[in-house]
Amino acid sequence: MSKPGRSVLSDELLERCAQRAAAYDRENRFFFEDFEELREAKFLLSAVPKEFGGLGLTLAEICQEQRRLARRSAPTALATNMHLLATGIAADLWRKGDKSQAWMLEEAARGAIFAYGYSESGNDLEVLYAAGKAERVDGGYRFFGHKHFGSLTPVWNWLKIYGLDRTDPDDPWVRWALDSMERTVGAKPALLPNLGGSIPNDAFADELGLCTLWIPHSYPACAQHAPDEHLLASVAREALRIMAGLFWDLGERSPR
Repeated sequence: MSKPGRSVLSDELLERCAQRAAAYDRENRFFFEDFEELREAKFLLSAVPKEFGGLGLTLAEICQEQRRLARRSAPTALATNMHLLATGIAADLWRKGDKSQAWMLEEAARGAIFAYGYSESGNDLEVLYAAGKAERVDGGYRFFGHKHFGSLTPVWNWLKIYGLDRTDPDDPWVRWALDSMERTVGAKPALLPNLGGSIPNDAFADELGLCTLWIPHSYPACAQHAPDEHLLASVAREALRIMAGLFWDLGERSPR
């Protein structure tokens, strides 16, 4: 049996949350009273490191407290979890030496609340089939689209969202690559405008200012990232032909 971690939420606080849960559900309203009690107990600073004025709880300790809260008021725990997730990721990065999200920890220590606005109607795969668009502007991005189910909506200060910064499917380099692959294998390749996965594309898009066309090559039953992951020899041979053809054409007939 694991050793119990530090406790932040008192039994009395949890009981008050339980007493209010039914009314929140019946009246379809935000848990303002729960929220203020959790803030006063510094539970919203659970993931923030002590160096920033937080409680510095571990993931296991936060999960333990969240389970206790969820047993009394599941919606309160669910919405609160979004803030804890955002600050927890920032804290883990900071502990690993990545200071890019340290500003979030500073903001949280000052009382800021972080929420997520990820959900889109008809899209249960999030980034892979995202309808929202991200457009580069001076200093960052401008986002377009419609999100729903924004957690902590009445109280958040910062909303975490995503959108696609696509290479134009009609970009000359995209058309060139498709033509090269079709000439090599004698079949028209499928063009997907969205990229799923966490591939480190920023080095090309942000640092070098290049458009990006990823060329994955496999088949539906490859069990990628799952037990019995494999690649057929015939598929591998075709992939070698495609890539050899691309580099050959790059020297012979690349877009100018």
